[in-house]
Amino acid sequence: MRSFPLSAPKMKVSSPAPPVRVSSSAPPEMMSLPVPPSIVSSPRPPRSVSLPAPPSMVSCADVARPSLPP
Repeated sequence: MRSFPLSAPKMKVSSPAPPVRVSSSAPPEMMSLPVPPSIVSSPRPPRSVSLPAPPSMVSCADVARPSLPP
């Protein structure tokens, strides 16, 4: 009876131990090489051009609106 309860917890702790180690070293390796350079390098330029585009249009509409009434 004492062997059963002891074997159960030991097996449970051993199961999550290996998966946690493999999962921790898997994401960092893949994200450290092809993820940041590929994704961060692509969205960086488009985001910069996309930001100044909207403000330019809003600035034109703002000046045209007040210019019409007066």
